Amino acid sequence: MDFRSGLRSLPLSATLGLCLTVAAAAAPAAPAESRFVQDEAVDGLNHHDPAAGGIVVTKAAALHGSVRKLRGVKWQRAATVYGPGDTWADFVRSSGSQWQSAWDRATNTPLRVWGEGMAAPGSMASEAVAESFARGVLAAHLALWAPGATPADFRLVSNHSDGDQRSVGFVQTYQGMDVLGAQVSFRFKNDRLFVIASEAIPHITLSAPPRRALLSAPRLRQQVASQLSGLGLPAAAQIHTLAEARPVILPFVGDDAVLGLRVVVPHEVASAGEGRWTLYADPTTGEAVAFETQSFYATGRVLYNVPNRYPSAPRANLPAARMGVTIAGAGARTAADGTVTWSPELPQTLVTSVSGDLVNVVNKASADLATATLTISPGQDVVWNASANATDDAQVTVAIHAHLAKEYVRTFAPSMPTLDAAITTNVNINQTCNASFDGKDLNFYRSSTQCENTGRIADVVYHEFGHAMHFNSLIPGVGRMDGAFSEGLSDFLAVSITEDPGMGRGFFFNDEALRHMDPAGREPRWPDDSGEIHKTGIIFGSAMWDLRKDFITRMGRAAAVPAINRLFYATVQRASDIPTTLVEVLAADDNDGNLANGTPNECSILEQFGRHGLRAFTGVSESPATVVAGPSRKTTVSFTLLGRSPRCASDNVSEVMVEYRPGPRFLPQAGSVRATQGANPDTWIAEIPLPTSDTMTYWANVTLASTVKITIPDSYADSKYQLYEGATMPLMCANMDQNPLTAGFTATPGWAWGAPPATGKFDPRAGFTGNNVLGTVLGGDYAPKATYTLTLPPIDIGKYSDVRLQYRRWLSVEDSQFDKATISANGAVVWTNASEAMGDSSSLHTIDREWRFQDVALSEKIRGSELNLSFGLTTDEGLEFGGWAIDDLCVVVNPSSICGDGTLSGAEQCDNGTANSNKPNACRVDCKTATCGDSVVDKGEECDDGEETDECLATCFSKGGAGCCDAGSNPTAPLVLSLAVVGLLVSRRRRRRAA
Repeated sequence: MDFRSGLRSLPLSATLGLCLTVAAAAAPAAPAESRFVQDEAVDGLNHHDPAAGGIVVTKAAALHGSVRKLRGVKWQRAATVYGPGDTWADFVRSSGSQWQSAWDRATNTPLRVWGEGMAAPGSMASEAVAESFARGVLAAHLALWAPGATPADFRLVSNHSDGDQRSVGFVQTYQGMDVLGAQVSFRFKNDRLFVIASEAIPHITLSAPPRRALLSAPRLRQQVASQLSGLGLPAAAQIHTLAEARPVILPFVGDDAVLGLRVVVPHEVASAGEGRWTLYADPTTGEAVAFETQSFYATGRVLYNVPNRYPSAPRANLPAARMGVTIAGAGARTAADGTVTWSPELPQTLVTSVSGDLVNVVNKASADLATATLTISPGQDVVWNASANATDDAQVTVAIHAHLAKEYVRTFAPSMPTLDAAITTNVNINQTCNASFDGKDLNFYRSSTQCENTGRIADVVYHEFGHAMHFNSLIPGVGRMDGAFSEGLSDFLAVSITEDPGMGRGFFFNDEALRHMDPAGREPRWPDDSGEIHKTGIIFGSAMWDLRKDFITRMGRAAAVPAINRLFYATVQRASDIPTTLVEVLAADDNDGNLANGTPNECSILEQFGRHGLRAFTGVSESPATVVAGPSRKTTVSFTLLGRSPRCASDNVSEVMVEYRPGPRFLPQAGSVRATQGANPDTWIAEIPLPTSDTMTYWANVTLASTVKITIPDSYADSKYQLYEGATMPLMCANMDQNPLTAGFTATPGWAWGAPPATGKFDPRAGFTGNNVLGTVLGGDYAPKATYTLTLPPIDIGKYSDVRLQYRRWLSVEDSQFDKATISANGAVVWTNASEAMGDSSSLHTIDREWRFQDVALSEKIRGSELNLSFGLTTDEGLEFGGWAIDDLCVVVNPSSICGDGTLSGAEQCDNGTANSNKPNACRVDCKTATCGDSVVDKGEECDDGEETDECLATCFSKGGAGCCDAGSNPTAPLVLSLAVVGLLVSRRRRRRAA
């Protein structure tokens, strides 16, 4: 079952005369060729299957970056490591509470904040009190939840109480237009505000090019209709302009940034049995900007159902509840248990129906519905068995199992919207190996030689109804529709009804599970096992199944199932994707509006969700950067853990193993050491051996008693801390207390010195020491297709042969396949940011979230006694981040490594003491070996002008012929080389003649 969902982006044009951007990361004009174009199957679209998920851009589009499929989350942020102006620290200080947090990597704003909470007297009993309190917190800390917005940009859309929690939801607007999917919500319990959620879009700005007239609603629909076939959508679909043609803002969010926004008018595009889509059109041209499928499809491995679940398994006689029938020529309705009443008390002819009060079946294979004429006698059962006819059997199966799904949901969500309304089910659709929910209807496909008729598989019916439950239960402005999350919760609903963790047995005419919520061996973990939305959904489904099992073990089934279903439904209503589900489960389990003191089932929830990578658990290092070893040749490194619960034995630390690796000299040998607990349970320390005048990298692998594991530091591109051992002597330092740009540093436009403002999504909030930093575009992101260069004044290194750059870095830059951050010494690059090395699919962005120490060896790139050092950043036309931020910069030397002392050390290639010279064949005065290009004619060279000239090749051979060798050289080696070259030339000439 492939419930394919997502957004598809088409050519972007000017809209409403408005260009919307997000901070400095606005999407620029598209280049002639875009690296995001992979296929041009239909009108330049990367993929043209209308049910496929994700946003896809065309060559002409102005969107530069891939829209994310999974939300990137950063767990926890300490409030004490940032300086003045840090909005998170301000919130924690002013609230006076213990808070935990999960942060959206793309917006750099809190996705969920939860903890001890704030007292909000009267908020549970009064909608007005709750709204007023929520608005106050929103306004006071708007720079944290939605930087750049105003309180007036948020419109109240819900104030919902189920007696346990009150949820107050606001949607974000901009200049009167709703920002789709952007929202901030507040959770109250026991008269306390204890959870805050934000999916707001930060730093929306607006520019105004020449305006265009808006198209009328009929003209817009006409333009949309003309594009459907080119988009792979049904050309005959019906089109309805939503929200009375009111423009809205559609954001495009990438993995690490908001890529841009568009002003659009949404339209509903629907074709019975084929699907339903929301298409977003430019209100001035009618051009399709994007469309989003509202169908959730299921394709994949299907298994034989267990008894009562698929055609080849045993069948059961189940009540035909609330169905329309004709008995004795008169219409009637069956009761919930299938009983029907008629008069007189005699056997009667009964004509069945597959549609009723709660389920309306539509047979897409024929205009006729399946029926049967039976005889019913007083006090007796009558059974309709349609198994001999697959299309009739599919209708009967869907009617019964859709009703059973509704009745199961009724046990924990009796007030679910639409639960008592008839849901339309389209059965026997002329497609195969599929089933879907399109936002209104359930759709089931006919059988083929590969797949069973999906209307005949109970698991598929339950799963599809799970999507309908999700769609109709979301609290506006609080929860959000997410494909992977919807797949996982729908799987969990199905396996909860069948009480079998194997979902979809019978799909491929066998008993193997299509997806399994309790797989043998390794548990699926976030984000390691994410992929397409069904695979990703298993992470949530299996976490809930494990929690269900644990509840049953601890409480017994009678108490456990209602308890787990209550937590499940609260999460269905309020979560926005899989990473946010942990907080919503904890919030639903809480009993006093204070998550800082735990919940009744906190330990079980943390343990089971932690097994699947869904934990707000991380750590930081408080370890040295530069040390001088004492007699023990060791140093102490320490790590602080964040996010553990002191109330849970499963959160006890089983092991903190510190790994270390030597630098270029390979001493000491790589190894590991077990850390020991420090002054408090969250501090762990270890002694690691030190190199001698060299670098070392180290990191910690932390394992809890529940087998949850993390690595510190938590950084994709730079996952190891660095330190340097050795006495150093500074040649030049800049601690950024004073402006280096007025003290010899030179920079191209874009570099700036000062205290970073709080407006930069990826920038630090203060320097490493003091407030000031030197960086690119402080308070914003770097520009597309730009070059930034920072040059230090020339530094005389004298005779020192181990010269190093040591500094603090806060860098955010795209994969170096696209944007390159470099450090160069005398024109040669000595460091550049990481790359995934996967061509245009590379996405290993360097996103520092703390000040990182970096040591860069320079001597190998230096000839002579002068060092010219520079920092660079070159960007492409696509994704932009914050760039460089630099503090505590020093160029240092190892005072013991001196060229000319006769001892080989540092980066020296040779050192013959007083015999060093710039004469032929000698060790040079800078302790480099003789080489072509050093302007000295050595053994084996015919000439050496330092570079290629009219007389001398870059290979140090004369352009005029073989030439003669210098008097002090042995002619044998150059003769052999010359013969080899001549042989190649002769060979090439012969090949040219032959050609």
